[in-house]
Amino acid sequence: MAELKLHIYKLRFRAPVHLGEVGVGVEKVAGKLIHSDTLWAAITHAWARLFGTDPPTTNAPPFRLSSAFPFRNTELYFPMPTGFQNMINMELDPALSKRLKKVQFLGLPMLEHIINGELLTEQHVERIIKDSEHLKLNIKEELEPHVVLGRTNMASQIYYVGSTWFSSTHSDVGLYFMVKFFDESLKSRFDAIMNFLADEGIGGRRTYGFGKFEPPESEELILHVPDEPNRFMTVSRIIPEPELLSHLDQSKYRLYRLKGWAMGMGGQALRKTVWMIEEGAIFPIEPRGKIVDLTPSDWKAPHRIYRHGLALSLPMRRMP
Repeated sequence: MAELKLHIYKLRFRAPVHLGEVGVGVEKVAGKLIHSDTLWAAITHAWARLFGTDPPTTNAPPFRLSSAFPFRNTELYFPMPTGFQNMINMELDPALSKRLKKVQFLGLPMLEHIINGELLTEQHVERIIKDSEHLKLNIKEELEPHVVLGRTNMASQIYYVGSTWFSSTHSDVGLYFMVKFFDESLKSRFDAIMNFLADEGIGGRRTYGFGKFEPPESEELILHVPDEPNRFMTVSRIIPEPELLSHLDQSKYRLYRLKGWAMGMGGQALRKTVWMIEEGAIFPIEPRGKIVDLTPSDWKAPHRIYRHGLALSLPMRRMP
C-alpha cells in the first residue's frame, strides 16, 4: 500500500453559502459541495487582484484542485464512486438499498476500503448510511422567495433563491478541498489567496454577505492508496481530454451540461455550453482534463472566458 500526500483547506463558514444554478423560476441549491471549476474561478480571480499577474490558466498549472466536500469534526467526506453498488459483496435488503441511493458522500475509512479493491459488507453500508444521516443534521438547504416585476406588463413574479447553512452549534462542520502542488513555492501565495477569499466570500450573493468563512490553515492529508492501481477516481469536475474520450466505454461517469451567462466590463452574454463529468467518475487511465475557452462570439470585454476542467483523481484498485 502506498501513501498519497495532499494539502487540504477547511472552510468554516460564518454565513450561508449560495451555490445555486439557474432553474425555472428558481435558483436551485446546487447541493452540499462547491465544484472545482467554481473554486478555480474564485482563486484565479483573487490571484489577479492580489498579485497583478495573469493567473495559471494553462492546461499545465502548478497545482490541481478537488471540489470542496463536507467535513464534520475529524471526518472528511468524499464523493460516492459511480457504480458504487458493484463494490458490495452481497445483495442488499431492498429497504437498505433504497436508503443507500440517497447517500451523496462517504467517509475516509470507507473510501480507502473501496480504492484499495476491498468489497464492502452490509455492515460497511450501514455505517455509510449512518454517517450520511449524521452529516445531514448539520447542513440545511433553504429556498428564499423573492418578487420581481415583469419587463413588459410590470406584473409581479415570484422566484426563489437557494442557500446552504453549515451549522457549527454542536459540531465542527463545513467544506474542505484538496490541493496537489507541483510547485510548493507557490503555497504561500495560495495561503494569501485563501485569506483574501475568507473576507471576500465564495459563491453567489456575496454583496449580501454570503459565502464568508474563517481564514483557513492548510493541513496535510495522507491517503492510503494501492501500489499498482488499475483505475482512477475523480474528486473534481472535469472536461475530458481527447485521450480520455477514447476510454469512456470502459468508464463509469455522470455528465453535467454547463451553461449560463458571463458578465464583464462589456456587459453580459450567454457563454458557450460545455459538457462536464461529475465527481466520483472512474476511469481506466489517469485523467488529465482540460481548460476550455467559452467566450461568446458577441463578447465585448477585453478578457476571455475560460472554464476549468482539469482533473484531480485518486488511484484505485478494482478487483477482476
